[in-house]
Amino acid sequence: MAVDANILINERIREEARKGYSAAMALKEGFSRAWSTILDSNITTLIAVSLLFFFGSGPVKGFAVTIAIGLLTSMFTSITLTRLLMEWKIRRKARQPLQIKGLKGLDTLRQARPNLMAARRWGLALSLTLSLVSVALFFQPGMKYGIDFTGGTLVEVRTDGLSSETVRQQLAAAGLSDASLQESGDKGHFLVRLPLQKEQQAVANAQVDTLKQTLLAVDAEAEFPRTELVWSESEWRVW
Repeated sequence: MAVDANILINERIREEARKGYSAAMALKEGFSRAWSTILDSNITTLIAVSLLFFFGSGPVKGFAVTIAIGLLTSMFTSITLTRLLMEWKIRRKARQPLQIKGLKGLDTLRQARPNLMAARRWGLALSLTLSLVSVALFFQPGMKYGIDFTGGTLVEVRTDGLSSETVRQQLAAAGLSDASLQESGDKGHFLVRLPLQKEQQAVANAQVDTLKQTLLAVDAEAEFPRTELVWSESEWRVW
């Protein structure tokens, strides 16, 4: 997003410079015309980030906060610091025409200028259709949240003698049919995700104990290097 903002600003300044404006005027008009686009793109991303924050838990909320801070910081620096540096650069040539040389190959492509706006109605229709479909799918069949959104337990399992199908069958037999099994990296390395029942720590502890006892009964050398609890109230604990 930070790179995108600076590209927009520089391209807008180049467009104003091609009209024959002085360096100071091209800089002023370039920032003025790029501001609305930069603001719209950042607001759109912040809306998506806010959904992650309200629906997520633990690390998902942390990710949302980090992205939001990065967006606000990059928007501030691109509008203020970048402009300050550019004004300092042209301070002695403010009344002279601004010359910004680009890559020859890219300038050749720019001269083609495809008329993308001719397909604006098709683009708006497609965007509206996809938006309506997304809203409908939100209600039916609905969202299926993982433990990063609902809370739960993530257990890392390492075993040499069990296949993924065997592990899945053993978990189902032990009453952990809701567990999600994912192979990770080398053979015999799994990530097991257990959904949290009514956000009760005692239930989570019992699930982890059942999982470990079930797999150790089949493979006594099974290891559990990592067990992580994800709470919906944004509490992140590592055992």
